[in-house]
Amino acid sequence: MLYQLKQAYNDNSKLEIMYINQKDQVSQRIIRVLELHEHTIKAYCYKQRALRFFKIENILSGRVIKPYVKQQGA
Repeated sequence: MLYQLKQAYNDNSKLEIMYINQKDQVSQRIIRVLELHEHTIKAYCYKQRALRFFKIENILSGRVIKPYVKQQGA
């Protein structure tokens, strides 16, 4: 998971994550990583439309969302 976080941060890409909160509720989020710390990340959450802090250990899965680039002639 740390690899995807670093990749999204370095590429300024969006990241789709599955996150479990302190109440054991799982949610799907699309975020943009703004700061990467040892145990947490600061990110813009598109679902909440706000800055949020996420515990890295609570991110169950994630995938980098690459921007769509239209091919010439397509």
